[in-house]
Amino acid sequence: MTNLIGTYECKADAKGRVTIPSGLKNQLAPMLSAGFVIKHSTFRDCLQLHPRKEYNETMEKIKSKGRFNRKYVKVLRQFVSGAQPVTIDDSGRLQIPKDLVAFAEIKKEVVLTALIDVIEIWDKTRYKADMDAGAEEYPDLLEEVLDDRPEKDKEAGKGDDDELS
Repeated sequence: MTNLIGTYECKADAKGRVTIPSGLKNQLAPMLSAGFVIKHSTFRDCLQLHPRKEYNETMEKIKSKGRFNRKYVKVLRQFVSGAQPVTIDDSGRLQIPKDLVAFAEIKKEVVLTALIDVIEIWDKTRYKADMDAGAEEYPDLLEEVLDDRPEKDKEAGKGDDDELS
């Protein structure tokens, strides 16, 4: 699995082309020949850029869930909505399809942020608003998602504000 790192600010031109910053492009180098899939985000008003290999692995997981289930088909349809194959050209530019530029309301300033094996592509204003809106709940979400202590220990330690790391 790929572990991409970083948040990068860049510009989109009038045609929806984004030049990938060198720090991110270097991480993507092993994936350039296979290409990528760009699609609507699963949970946010942005786009997701999936390395083709990672996207294919995700699709295999989804396919294994059962094609003759109405919920499956509904989830699949939403997941692949807007999905299109794309490449990063020799100049390091990504051409974002016009319909996806419109969906994500990408103007000129863009934020690319790595989420392990996916890159989110945001209009900078929308990214800042989303980050600001989630800032207050972040500590509680972090604790809920990553706290792997047994339930009894969590309850006993409730209210502790000590941080060890």
